[in-house]
Amino acid sequence: MTARPAGTGQETAQAGTGQEATQAGAGQETAQADAHSDGHQGSVRVAEPDGGEQYAAQAPGKAGVGRIVLAVSGLVIVLIGGASMFAPVWFREVNGIRMGPDVALLSETRAAGALLLAAGVTVLIGAFVPRLARTSAVVGAVGYLVTALARLVSLAADGSPGSGLLFAAVVELALGLACAALLRAPRPAAVT
Repeated sequence: MTARPAGTGQETAQAGTGQEATQAGAGQETAQADAHSDGHQGSVRVAEPDGGEQYAAQAPGKAGVGRIVLAVSGLVIVLIGGASMFAPVWFREVNGIRMGPDVALLSETRAAGALLLAAGVTVLIGAFVPRLARTSAVVGAVGYLVTALARLVSLAADGSPGSGLLFAAVVELALGLACAALLRAPRPAAVT
């Protein structure tokens, strides 16, 4: 979407949404954030009253790093959730957990897998839909950090689960902290 010159002061594109709203007054600037197909990802396009445009950078490099963090974090959760839902016996045996033919345990494992799969898709979407990136980062941070905390509680209460699951705890902690770090980035201000 191309921002319209606002010499009339009647239309403004809201930052990040691409929606138009009516504004009173002459000389209003218009802005559109993060939804560009013209190579200015992570910047705000500002239409000047004279019809020209300029780009104001937002947190250089952060947009690309954030997308990578969300993509990797989401993909990991999608893979774990998918494996837990569609191949629970195999996935647990890879980590040295024997499930057997317990239908109730399989049901619980598949249900948890479906929840992880949905959370993973939510995190992954944020890598491609900038207006959902913050929500995705919250889901990723909370999900990974709570899981890492639960593994630490289990380590203290139950003992070591084995090297594979200890490695999983380290990865979960790292991805949780990376998602949490995305939340510290300042929100882009709407340009009006």
